[in-house]
Amino acid sequence: MSRQSSQKEGAVERDYDVFEVFPDHTIRWRVCVHGARSALAKLEALAKQTVNECFATDITTQEIIGRVNEGRAMARILDDDWSGTN
Repeated sequence: MSRQSSQKEGAVERDYDVFEVFPDHTIRWRVCVHGARSALAKLEALAKQTVNECFATDITTQEIIGRVNEGRAMARILDDDWSGTN
């Protein structure tokens, strides 16, 4: 059986990068993990350590497979901007 046909028959685990988005809109790479379940588990763990938005992407396709804390950084920026004008 060829490698290609065996990949079609079974699920192929991919590699994923996990990133964190900071309030100033900079993005920092956090970790690379193997497998979608591992990437999503890493996102959940990271969500408990930061209020910043984090996301995971498939290294090959750049598809975002998950996000956590979405919108929190933007809400904090807006709060800071609003409080600075009063």
